[in-house]
Amino acid sequence: MPTVTDSELKEIKDLMTSGFKEINSEITGIKIGIEKLSGQITTLDERVSGLDKRLDILEGWVNGLTGCDL
Repeated sequence: MPTVTDSELKEIKDLMTSGFKEINSEITGIKIGIEKLSGQITTLDERVSGLDKRLDILEGWVNGLTGCDL
């Protein structure tokens, strides 16, 4: 039965540690990306809400001028 030397075990451990660090770094990058997207979505939602309010005001103004409901 083959045996594993201490240096081979250390090499495996180092590779696993390196791999886990890389995975953790990728996860951190994804989390940062999600936070940025969330902020952008919030900003867009606020802008759309503002435009919707302006549209309601404009619609009321046009209805008042024309006497018709749009």
